[in-house]
Amino acid sequence: MNIRADRALNRIFIVLLVLILGGIAAAGWWASQVAAPEVGGVPSAGPAAAGVAQDGPRNRSLAVLPFTARGIRSEHGRLFTDGLHDELLQRISRMAEIRVIARKSVMDFRSTTKSIFEIGEELGASHVLECSLQRAGARIRIVARLLNASTGRAAWAESFDREISVADLVDIQQQIAQSVGEQMGASLSGIPESAPREPATSSLEAYRAVLVSRQFSLSRSPGSLRNAVDQARMAVAADPGYADAYLALAQAEARRVELGLATDAEQGETIRAALDHALELAPDHPQAWSIRGRYLWLGRKPAALPTLERAMRLDPGNLTAVFAYGRALRETDRPDRAFPLLRHVADRDPRSAEAMLALGRTLSALGEHDEARQAFDRVRELNPDGSLGYGPHSASYMAEGKLDEALFWAVRTQELTPRSSDAGAWVLFLNDCLEDYGAAGEWSSWLDRRVTNQPLPLAMLARHDFLTGQFQSAIQRSNLALRLGRPGNAVADAVFMRIKRDEALALGAPDEAIRLFRERRPELFDKPPPLSPDNVQQAVDLAQLLQMAGRRDTAHVLLERVIEWYEQPFSVAGNDRSWLVSVKAEALAILGRRDEALAELRRIVDAGWRVFWRWETDLNFNFNELRNSPEFREMIRELAEDMAKQRRQAQAMAGLGEMSPPSGTDRRSIP
Repeated sequence: MNIRADRALNRIFIVLLVLILGGIAAAGWWASQVAAPEVGGVPSAGPAAAGVAQDGPRNRSLAVLPFTARGIRSEHGRLFTDGLHDELLQRISRMAEIRVIARKSVMDFRSTTKSIFEIGEELGASHVLECSLQRAGARIRIVARLLNASTGRAAWAESFDREISVADLVDIQQQIAQSVGEQMGASLSGIPESAPREPATSSLEAYRAVLVSRQFSLSRSPGSLRNAVDQARMAVAADPGYADAYLALAQAEARRVELGLATDAEQGETIRAALDHALELAPDHPQAWSIRGRYLWLGRKPAALPTLERAMRLDPGNLTAVFAYGRALRETDRPDRAFPLLRHVADRDPRSAEAMLALGRTLSALGEHDEARQAFDRVRELNPDGSLGYGPHSASYMAEGKLDEALFWAVRTQELTPRSSDAGAWVLFLNDCLEDYGAAGEWSSWLDRRVTNQPLPLAMLARHDFLTGQFQSAIQRSNLALRLGRPGNAVADAVFMRIKRDEALALGAPDEAIRLFRERRPELFDKPPPLSPDNVQQAVDLAQLLQMAGRRDTAHVLLERVIEWYEQPFSVAGNDRSWLVSVKAEALAILGRRDEALAELRRIVDAGWRVFWRWETDLNFNFNELRNSPEFREMIRELAEDMAKQRRQAQAMAGLGEMSPPSGTDRRSIP
């Protein structure tokens, strides 16, 4: 199989998917908040690359380039200038009729030698705004030019000479935004009522410190984030009545918590107090609600989602708020609502790998795997030296049951991250699914030399041992992981607990395993048990133990909850849920609803389910009621034949050098 030719052929169909999906996905409540992009599907480098007509917002699309600063050499001076650029960009973004390219994408064009036409093409912008800033003592000059990207000609230009004061700086921004809006045919009436129109402080020191703090907070560097905190505290001291000063402090400290540089126990009180103070001063401040929502989301607090939604509604032009809410929706099983938001962000931030990755994962959750892979292709274009777009690409093929192609991309991921045991664990997993135990043995040996207590590699090693008849080794690895408290990963935890359950069932001693489940998953013993992707597989396995222990009624209540959970929209959708696809069939089989279980199993097999297939069928006690059924045996035969076919294709790719064996291993020959 020539996998590269196959991917090229897929793009013919992707264009049709883009047009169909793009035409329907922007409908719904989002249409009343922000105009969804006219170009459907996955935004590319520019209009020409998209392959469809550019109309609507794209004729009023604007790239606000980073300011050119003259006579400003200090780091704080440069960061202050970048802060002014952000303020102006955000002010223009509040005009819903203008599609404003996001900060991340335009910052790539700082000091660029590219022409205005090239910038417009790459960003999909009809206009480009250039601003230069020059300081002379206590005065400042800002020259702004609005250029037509297709002709390079100036549509408007103006010079502003003022004293350096907060009022003058804000007034200049407002005048530029108003002039740009008028030139591009946008109405100022579209600006939300909650948007600030007057300077919130008269203190230049506080205003400058806030802008500098925000720029430092964009970094991942511990030193820069410490500087962000220091600048925010300076702003608070300079003007204790300035809401943005408290928000800068909350943002900087929350960023440190997000990156693991501080804990919520250490800084949570400071963050909450700063946010409370800011909201006392400005109850409808969009950024206050956005920072609060993102902080709450770090702890996955229930209040996060409505808080993020409120932030977005207060300022629909703020892409940070839109992205945070869209991503939270996707991660709480609402990809249908997340899609138009994340597509909107990716359209306006076309050079953001993070935005494109989130869009791709959402498309996968909606079952649009070809289009999702187009998004992952774009991630790799934007991040050519990283592995960011490879793992999700592999997982999208897993979700479709195309395990040979999934293996190709998993190997590529491992080649790019040769020290990653997790990447090697997924290669082992896929070889085991394909029943290529020769290749799997090589990867098992490779992992064994490197892994001591990492959860996913340990789980895949234990599973490989189980599949190849090394039961005692599988049990020993599971015991080690559970003793160390290492699972902490839903897939790994499910593997270890399944092995311990099967040990108990084989010995006819379910009570000890039930005690282990109570220790590891106490919530499964609640009435009713709260189910999630993290524990639903363990719920089914626990029910089998409870039934064997004579607690049939308790087991059946748990199984009915599993079926109820499964039937919720998007419960097992997306790349990261494909390993859960069989849980409903397992629950039905344990309940003795034989015909329903066979029908459900037939449905998922025909739909392409292949992940964990042998582990979840032939080797799974949960299907004991079906094991002698001719229909069940026929499905096993079909799955085995498909895996044999895919295994030969994977081995052919390996033979052609398209997939490498583990480092330090001779390339295996094709059987």
